[in-house]
Amino acid sequence: MLMEYPLKKKDLFFLLWSFIGLWVPFLLIFYTFFLDKKRTVLTYLFFMLLLGVLNFLFKKRAHFCYFLLTSSVVFSIFTYLDLAHFTIFKNSITASTLYILQETNGNESKEFMTMYLSPKLLIMGITHVLAIVFGLIVASKRYTSIIALRKFIFENTYSIIAVCLFCFIPLIAFKMNFLPFTVVKSVIDFRTERNKLSQLAIQKKGNFDKVIHKKSDEKEVYVLVVGESTTRTHMGLYDYYRQTNPLLTKKKEDLLIYKNVRSPHTHTIASLEKALTLGDYDKPKKQFNSTIVQLFNSAEFDTYFISNQNPIGLYETTATLISKTSSKSIFTNSAWSVHDDAIFEPLQKVLKEKSTKKFIMIHLMGTHLYYSNRYPKSYAFFNDKPKTKFNHELAHQTINTYDNAVLYNDYIIDKIINEIETSNSKSYVLYFSDHGEDVYETIDNALHDETIGTAPMYDIPFILWRSDLHKKEQTNWILDTDRAYNIEDLIHTVADLSFIQFPRFNGHKSIINSQYKKKDEHKE
Repeated sequence: MLMEYPLKKKDLFFLLWSFIGLWVPFLLIFYTFFLDKKRTVLTYLFFMLLLGVLNFLFKKRAHFCYFLLTSSVVFSIFTYLDLAHFTIFKNSITASTLYILQETNGNESKEFMTMYLSPKLLIMGITHVLAIVFGLIVASKRYTSIIALRKFIFENTYSIIAVCLFCFIPLIAFKMNFLPFTVVKSVIDFRTERNKLSQLAIQKKGNFDKVIHKKSDEKEVYVLVVGESTTRTHMGLYDYYRQTNPLLTKKKEDLLIYKNVRSPHTHTIASLEKALTLGDYDKPKKQFNSTIVQLFNSAEFDTYFISNQNPIGLYETTATLISKTSSKSIFTNSAWSVHDDAIFEPLQKVLKEKSTKKFIMIHLMGTHLYYSNRYPKSYAFFNDKPKTKFNHELAHQTINTYDNAVLYNDYIIDKIINEIETSNSKSYVLYFSDHGEDVYETIDNALHDETIGTAPMYDIPFILWRSDLHKKEQTNWILDTDRAYNIEDLIHTVADLSFIQFPRFNGHKSIINSQYKKKDEHKE
């Protein structure tokens, strides 16, 4: 039988060393002097001391070693992730960040790592690993025997309960700054929300009733194009110093280019939940049976959903969920690096179908990072030094690839308009982006993050093209491109453009309506 050794006071040094190692001082120095995150540091220190106190309850060496190994590794992972995120985004990990992470597929993760993994982060990671291993070796040499773990539970039950209760109140006070708490809570909330979505009975016509569509003898084709991560501040149509929209600029006289439109969020999921449904800031509850597609279904249109983004899973993205009620759904991208011209073939097939009333929603990959994957080599046009206050090679290279992606996006939107124009129908093409992107414009980075929330992350393009037949149907619309607008009200504008009325329609929320009012003046 193996011998048992109780812990002694002189072992305090080894215990603390095993938790501190070299990586906690590194973390403290970085946070305290460079990131000004003193409260977060105190939270981590408190948790470290909690682990130390809890470890002293172990009377058996094996119990000590098991707990030491598990807690040290977990604690090290959390501190590294918190530090790495702050290094990249200059902000702490939030529940919103983790929600987006859980909605991310493998290809997106790969592109994210390619975009942001730097030598600095690799060195930090290696330092963490080496330090924790060294600390564990020092501590475990003193405690090496193996004893049955189950005895510990019975021997120390009351002590464990006392320690946990003692630490409960401080943890509540610090919970918003403590990554383990944020991770656990966000995972629980996300899974709960996923379960609710999976149980939804998605109906073809949703909750819409008494929908009235103005009768027309003309063939109708209405197209909504949803872009991705495109800020208007990098578009030539919006006076960017580079001409990133040469084709759309030639059509400028036929376009309504709205100058003051914003997204409600800086990430796709939350933004499209509001833009493509009746859910908004006033009524934030998701209304997945009140979507744009269901509205057109109720108006007896044939509805089509063409996407160059991965469907991922049945209820894993807002756009995928909304697509389920369309007459036909087509996903062209299975590799995440397929360029947006893949949507043209299915679009042409849809236009050839016999239906006289069509609503087509197109979801592009747009200018989603990794930017250089968003366009073919023939569009690598910008390679000189761009204008930016962040004068380093990474900024220059990233801006150039982003601008090239915007240039290719110009070709995609222009060709979509051309395809619809040749259909000789009463039609429009409305293009907007789900959110923007700050590409070394106001911050020394390229990203969209709501915890930072800079203007380029919210400022999006909103461009409308209309056929001659559609223009003839115009009644009392006011086409003022200076109107301030948020795409959370988009369903009202789309209904207006499509000559659709329904009981919950609100003219105050349509950017073209004569009753339009700014957001704070809306009346239900």
